[in-house]
Amino acid sequence: MQIIHRCGHTQNHEIYGNATSKSSRVAYLKTIDCSTCIRKSQNASAAIINQDADLPALIGTDKQIAWAESIRAKIIREATEYLAKTESYTPASPAEATEIEKIIGAIADLKEKISAAWWITNQYGLKTALKAVLEGK
Repeated sequence: MQIIHRCGHTQNHEIYGNATSKSSRVAYLKTIDCSTCIRKSQNASAAIINQDADLPALIGTDKQIAWAESIRAKIIREATEYLAKTESYTPASPAEATEIEKIIGAIADLKEKISAAWWITNQYGLKTALKAVLEGK
């Protein structure tokens, strides 16, 4: 079913259910922006978050940069949460302390990544991104 969204764009939607639930879903979809506009808004918000965090500008095509900004914001948020947890954590052994220091260094390196393609390739979360940094990819 074609829906004209709040933003003025038309988008096809598969709407299932009985007549009442379909009618409610159609009414709701008309009150929100289309998925493309929502994604653009989320990417723009992520770019502002990254800029406010003093992260370097990304390099790539406009489409890559827009997508990578959201990925980077999510992963950097995860990294920040990890760093906050390590502040109050006492390592159980010198080896564990060394491992934590290595991860903290990798997070610092992560913040300097400027290739939008790199962020897209390593988009599957903090662990994936840190593994790539630690392996020199």
